[in-house]
Amino acid sequence: MYEGEGKEKMNGPIIPKKMRENAYERFKGHCAYCGKQIKYSEMEMDFLLPVKYGGKIEIENLLPSCRVCNRYRKNRKLEQFRSSLELIPKILTRDSGAYRIAKQYGMIQDVPKPSVQFWFEEEKHRAREQTFAKGSILDAMNTISAFCKTHDCDDCPMEINCSHQLEPKNWIPDENL
Repeated sequence: MYEGEGKEKMNGPIIPKKMRENAYERFKGHCAYCGKQIKYSEMEMDFLLPVKYGGKIEIENLLPSCRVCNRYRKNRKLEQFRSSLELIPKILTRDSGAYRIAKQYGMIQDVPKPSVQFWFEEEKHRAREQTFAKGSILDAMNTISAFCKTHDCDDCPMEINCSHQLEPKNWIPDENL
């Protein structure tokens, strides 16, 4: 796979440099948890399933992380990490006078039962939505084209012999949709 390449070791298993670079690029330079843009030199590697629980050193299991998120997650499983983040407001209310006074003066507000969504989960959702939207646009174009061919509409941009000379199979939806 990536054997024999330069390897970097921090506090944990050795992860080949090529795999680290690949993970960084896969997440477009963001922390997989909070979504903060991070420099490659500041990135820490984390595991979706920690090695302690059987996680492997595979690209699909690697998550780039900022130092704060990586340190706070430790070796917790993902759902344990999520739960610990969701408890922070309760812990702060209980243990921090500064937090309580800031709430009292309206400087911060609690949200009802916070639900933590990690950046990489939202990113997967956005990618699925884009794929669905592109497919839906092509389906709609094909349906309109079939209708127009059947009814021989005048000046229809969907006709086979239109000035664009495009068949529905050649249409490519705008990447920004």
